[in-house]
Amino acid sequence: MNLLSIEITMTSLEVVDLINKFREEEGNKGAVRHDNFMASIRKEIKSLENAGIKKDEYLSLIHISE
Repeated sequence: MNLLSIEITMTSLEVVDLINKFREEEGNKGAVRHDNFMASIRKEIKSLENAGIKKDEYLSLIHISE
């Protein structure tokens, strides 16, 4: 089975929920807020663009929706 052919679909809210569950399991009680998570994602995308990485090089792997 080719692992690259597996598609997992999650909303940003589901990702934040998963992150917060992992953080709690690790003993970190500070929860990530959805708006802060989305701001971080936007900042990372801007960093990729500033580094000369074109959107089609990474957006083909992910779909961003809020």
